[in-house]
Amino acid sequence: MSDTNDNNENVQNQDVNHQSAAEQAVSDVRREPGVIPDERRELVKQKTRDVKAARKFWDEDFKRMKRDQDFLLGIQWAGQTKIDDEDERYVINICQRHVQQRTAAVYAKNPTVVARRKEMLDFVLWDENPLTAQMAMQAVSQAGQLMAAAAGGDPAAQAQAAQSATNPQVMQEFKAAQALLADIQQGMALRAGKTRMARTMELYFKNKVLVQQNPPFKASMKQLVRRGMAAGIGYVKLGLVRDMELSPDVLKGMATLQEQMAEIEMLMADLADNPAMMADCTAEKEELRLALEAMQSSKKIVTQEGIIFDFPSPTSIIPDWKLVHLQGFVGCDFVAEEYMLTPDQIQKLWKVDVQGNCTVYDPENKATTEATSEPAKGRGTDGRMGKKGLACVWIIYDRTTGLVYTVCDGYPDFLEEPAEPPLKLERFFPWFALGFNYIEHHTQRFPLSDVHLLRHPQKEMNRAREGLREQRIANRPLTLNAAGTLSDTDKEKLQTRPANAVVQLDGLKPNQKAEDLIQPYKHPPIDPTLYDVTPAFEDVLRAVGSQEANLGGTSNSTATESSIAESSRMSSLQSNMDDMDDFLTEIMRAAGQAALMEIGPEEVKRVVGPGAMWPQLSGQDVADEIFLEIQAGSSGRPNKAVEVQNMTQMAPVLLQIPGLNPQWLARQMLTRLDDRLDLTEAFLQGQPSIQTLNALAAKPLGQGPAGAAKPGGPGAEDPNAQGGEGGQNTEGVGGAGGALGPQAGNAQPPAAQPVQM
Repeated sequence: MSDTNDNNENVQNQDVNHQSAAEQAVSDVRREPGVIPDERRELVKQKTRDVKAARKFWDEDFKRMKRDQDFLLGIQWAGQTKIDDEDERYVINICQRHVQQRTAAVYAKNPTVVARRKEMLDFVLWDENPLTAQMAMQAVSQAGQLMAAAAGGDPAAQAQAAQSATNPQVMQEFKAAQALLADIQQGMALRAGKTRMARTMELYFKNKVLVQQNPPFKASMKQLVRRGMAAGIGYVKLGLVRDMELSPDVLKGMATLQEQMAEIEMLMADLADNPAMMADCTAEKEELRLALEAMQSSKKIVTQEGIIFDFPSPTSIIPDWKLVHLQGFVGCDFVAEEYMLTPDQIQKLWKVDVQGNCTVYDPENKATTEATSEPAKGRGTDGRMGKKGLACVWIIYDRTTGLVYTVCDGYPDFLEEPAEPPLKLERFFPWFALGFNYIEHHTQRFPLSDVHLLRHPQKEMNRAREGLREQRIANRPLTLNAAGTLSDTDKEKLQTRPANAVVQLDGLKPNQKAEDLIQPYKHPPIDPTLYDVTPAFEDVLRAVGSQEANLGGTSNSTATESSIAESSRMSSLQSNMDDMDDFLTEIMRAAGQAALMEIGPEEVKRVVGPGAMWPQLSGQDVADEIFLEIQAGSSGRPNKAVEVQNMTQMAPVLLQIPGLNPQWLARQMLTRLDDRLDLTEAFLQGQPSIQTLNALAAKPLGQGPAGAAKPGGPGAEDPNAQGGEGGQNTEGVGGAGGALGPQAGNAQPPAAQPVQM
């Protein structure tokens, strides 16, 4: 059996390494594809055909996304292809203002990640009723007192203990009480561990995940919302960064030591594999020298392992043509992400030189994936694409095989060996789709953008304003006269006269009226109703929920009409905010799963602190979410206003419960108010409340019977004589049920209970 496995491994290694010994380069960069087995070459072609077919299937949707993005930019007239300052046609860009205002309302701040232990039945015997636990504690306590008295030589206690020991029912109840208390203690410890783990997760996201993005997470999320409103759909990709590892997504972020090292390795490999070109590569040698010098004194950041979020463009994600719904990519066998990369970037990422062995793309048309007929000019003398040419790389996630394929258009082999996804999630695909206008349609899978819904009202407003502008220009003052009655000199005098000038006209005879010689032209009046944009604003409200008052001044709208329109706008806005909260909850939950699976305890303790609790879980435990729920909300915490209202209503009731822990209550209040106040150093054991201390300081002290301090002066013995709070002055400052009890001067904390409820 082992021989068979060895043979299979040797065959696999031979398939992976397709170059002969003579074709091996000096460096570890693969310069030529080499001999590729027919089965492997056909598989690469099949994957490339599948992606191209899917790309062609969604081509109309992708073109519409680009047109909508151009429309949002201001390219809104027929025949207009770019923003041209010489184009004087009127454009009042309502679309852009709507997108900016809606973005500010939908995503106001970074999400606050909340990790909660999942509600479960952590107790085997206890029904979580405080009365049951109290009775068990009393039973065990009484038995302990009886045994202590018997051990002290009390004859009555010894007799009672002997009788209880021979009574099966008493012993059974005693053992049941002991088992119940043990179950409570074990369950409470389990819950405490889950709570601490949830807190660790919150701090890890707060200190690392949401702050290491470049651009910052908030800026990227705002751009994602704009993208969703401009193109109809936006994507977030969940990724993982390892130490000293480079990926296409990392190339978009900060300048790291990994990228600098990859650049140096690429230059060294190019010079080592082309010794005949050493004399001609003076620029490359100087670049390598400068990079090595910078490397020696480098203080660049070394990217640590962790979760990252990438935000690909809406046209770079190519789902399978069998797509049913974008949320979760329901119905897809595969989803591909498209990267337009230079050959140098491909070499740094995968150590494969694709020059001369792939389809060349023109940088001006990189988004259309149309190959150019001639290679771009650049480094090299063999007619290869050079630095300015681009190659199209597709990273394909195949759900049916569970593998990730990396292919380059035109290259006959995979850029890297197909393998499992770097992140193993409950869901297979790492992309999350955000859209605000999802519809159910038998062929239309991509939602329409807000910009697309605003196209007709926007064009109507542009036409109305342009028409009004043209008529106002046409209605400028015009003077008429009969041909030949005025000389050219007279015309020039009338056209260039200064203010309050006296003009002498050669064509005007004595005693002749000027009206007989020249007369103004009466233009047709401007009809404001022809250029009224109020109907267009009404269509904007009906289409996307923005009313005229939000975009500018109203056109004679009443307060009632504006109020009704605002209510309608808020309903639409609330729906978008709910979509955003659901979207953030989904990606944060998946990020929590990925962190539990991929991030080690040492890294978490480095970010959170030595007290972090980060157990190693199995994939099934993480998938079942036995321990955690990750939630996020675009406006702070999810349903923050509702949680604050609920806590406000519950607090008076909780204050009436005997034995309630005030520290727990304070932490619950701060959690819901989202305040950063730290209560760790705020509590002093045995210290009464500030309200009680203030009440104590406000009342003079008399002398009691034994000379001890006694609250109140003359008449203090009668609590009713001291107003509504006189009841607090009986039996010490707190009274029988007061805050301090009988010995106000030496207030002691209550005895610790065996089990904290």
